[in-house]
Amino acid sequence: VSLPIKIVELSQVWQNLFKKFLRFFIDRKLINPYKKYYSKLDFLRITQDLTQSFRFEEGYISEEEYLENLFHQDPKIIDIIKEKNVDVHSVYSYCSSCVSLLHAKDLIETQDISLFISFLERLKYKAEQDILSAKRIVNSKHFKFINSVIEGENLSNLTHPKIEKIISIIREEIEEFNNKKIIIFTQFREMAEFLKRKLATEFQNQLIIEKFIGQTSKIDDFGFSQKVQTEILQKFREDMINILIATSVAEEGIDIPNVDAIIFYEPVPSEIRLIQRRGRTGRNASGRCYILLAEETVDIPFYYVSRRRENSMKSIVSNYEQIQLNQNLERKSICFPIPSLNEVADKGLVKNFKERREKEKELLVNRSIEDILNHLDDFSKSVEFKNINDYGVTFYSDLVKMDIPAMKNKILKLKGKKKMSPNQKERKRNINKNVKCLINIVKTYGIKGKLDYLEFQDLAKEEELIEKKFYIHFNQACFLGYLKRQEKSVQLLMDIE
Repeated sequence: VSLPIKIVELSQVWQNLFKKFLRFFIDRKLINPYKKYYSKLDFLRITQDLTQSFRFEEGYISEEEYLENLFHQDPKIIDIIKEKNVDVHSVYSYCSSCVSLLHAKDLIETQDISLFISFLERLKYKAEQDILSAKRIVNSKHFKFINSVIEGENLSNLTHPKIEKIISIIREEIEEFNNKKIIIFTQFREMAEFLKRKLATEFQNQLIIEKFIGQTSKIDDFGFSQKVQTEILQKFREDMINILIATSVAEEGIDIPNVDAIIFYEPVPSEIRLIQRRGRTGRNASGRCYILLAEETVDIPFYYVSRRRENSMKSIVSNYEQIQLNQNLERKSICFPIPSLNEVADKGLVKNFKERREKEKELLVNRSIEDILNHLDDFSKSVEFKNINDYGVTFYSDLVKMDIPAMKNKILKLKGKKKMSPNQKERKRNINKNVKCLINIVKTYGIKGKLDYLEFQDLAKEEELIEKKFYIHFNQACFLGYLKRQEKSVQLLMDIE
């Protein structure tokens, strides 16, 4: 589809604002100035590299791990910043601004202007909360111009041409193929709700339309429970629902009934997701797949990327001889070190769990007592002890005979405490990489450890943490005590390190 001239004009003004902020990175040689397309990933990688560099300098990660996770190797982002004496906070802030600008550009060009207007309102709210990355956008003349045009010409009623195309496809399916069971895939929940209302109005006496979204709930958008999801799918099977508007939650892992036609509201850059979505149709007979593209937008490269990757996958599968397998595989038997087995045997552990635990505690206590006595023994023979003793200092051990069994009991009691003493180091936790990612997002983009919840979710989407996947790992981060969900924000309680 071709975009209306008014949307093209607004998009161009927005693009000019992005180019203005892009100069910050080009002038400081932080980004390639000759790229045809700039994606949100370009700026997220800059912040990721910076974070990794700081962690390496503080000794939290090894050099091998640091270089392995670094995207820009030669030169490194941190080296450029130090050489040009660039303010690090400005880099993070401008990255956040550019990610917001590119996201908004996608909304107006590939989704609908109503989603774009909604995003502008969220930016205004963030600016009121004194978030610099949002204030920078809202205070620009470009933003003020776009805002005045939208309000002055009442562009909220302007619909994207994809909407008309979807309506015509549905009519064609009904009239030519007598098909009243269709799935429409879209990336955003807000778009799913918009399409549901639009199509329900258009086909109010002909079709029943329902959306199908994940379980994650937002402040202004409640997710569907598993019970609700099951009921919707059952109604879709029984033809009580004709059109299902689904987000990525319907791509895999859910038993979606077979349909004769699916519609992609926008293309996906992943060949796996493309195949999974397309696999929902044509199981029993030939089906139809429609992919809607807006000309001269990010839809075009996304479509060709997924097709190229899919063709590459097909080529490998059909010509498996070209796959080079490793022929020098060495199979080794599993060997348990004998000393460790002997060590366990010497402890005389018993099968009963409680007895074994008490025995282990006692062994630890005995070892502690030995260490203490050895230390005191060595000290009593030292020159330092002799010098102090010569000055007339009396030691407790000289006056009182040590009651070793009593000392053992006291230390044993201390060992049984669940709470660790301040001097002890807490055992290192093995944290899931997705949980780490969410914690680092708040740490990186938050102001004083606090990040707006909607911005937090948008940034998580860039790391492909969406729907149920996002909800599970965010809950885990909160449960472990790293993050805390507040009314409209996320608070960093504790760093990973």
